[in-house]
Amino acid sequence: MGRLSLTALPRVPSGDIRKVSTGSVLLAQIDADTRSYMSVYYKDEERRIRACAAKPGSRACPVRAPEYHDLTGDGKDELIVGVERENHFLFLYVYDCVCGTPCRRASEAHRRAQAPPLTCHEVDGSASQSRQVMSRPR
Repeated sequence: MGRLSLTALPRVPSGDIRKVSTGSVLLAQIDADTRSYMSVYYKDEERRIRACAAKPGSRACPVRAPEYHDLTGDGKDELIVGVERENHFLFLYVYDCVCGTPCRRASEAHRRAQAPPLTCHEVDGSASQSRQVMSRPR
């Protein structure tokens, strides 16, 4: 999957994804998916996400607290956002900034009971490293 630019968001001249609120990124993603007829959330799920996207991480909110890690090795953190659906699927999104525009770098879904912690596999020359970047909530 290629990058999806979220052009509805304000530009980030510094390229620091931490300067963009997690809620605004997620809502822009949902809006972009809806416009392209690729929405992954039911209307009631979308309503719950919209109601708490500005304050992710609470038990009642399906949006997990954001995490930031340099997954690409370019010295800049990427934003990792998890959204749990009512059927226990966890959607993971990874965002970075390209030329000041927030972009989705990756997305993936896992059934919560089966999903291991999100692990980043980095390949640097002949070496390969793995590290956990997002764990399940307790």
